[in-house]
Amino acid sequence: MLIAMKDKTKKTIVSEELMSDIFNGSIALIGVCLIVLTLFQVTDKSALYWVDEFFYLTAGCYLLTSISAYLSLRKPGQHRLRPLTDWLFLFSLCSTLLSICVLIYEFQTHA
Repeated sequence: MLIAMKDKTKKTIVSEELMSDIFNGSIALIGVCLIVLTLFQVTDKSALYWVDEFFYLTAGCYLLTSISAYLSLRKPGQHRLRPLTDWLFLFSLCSTLLSICVLIYEFQTHA
C-alpha cells in the first residue's frame, strides 16, 4: 500500500511539473505570436492577411492553454483539466506549425 501511495505521489509531482512547463511554454509562445503580429503591422504587409489570422488563432489557443494549465496548477484536485491542457497545447503547437507553413507559402508567392 505504501508503494502505491509513493507511485501516486510521484505521478502527481510529474503531472504538476508538466503543467508548469506547459504554462511557461504557452506564455512564451503567446509572446512570440504577438511579436510576429506586431512585425506585420509595422511593416504593413497587407498581402499577408491569412498569416495574421492564423497567428491570431495560434495566440488564442496558447492563451486557452495557459489558462487551463494555470487552473490545473491552482487547484490541486483539478485532474480533469490536465488531459484538456495537454490536448490544447498539442493543438496549439500544430497551429503554430500551420501558421509557419502559411507564412512561408505567402512569402514565396508574394516575393
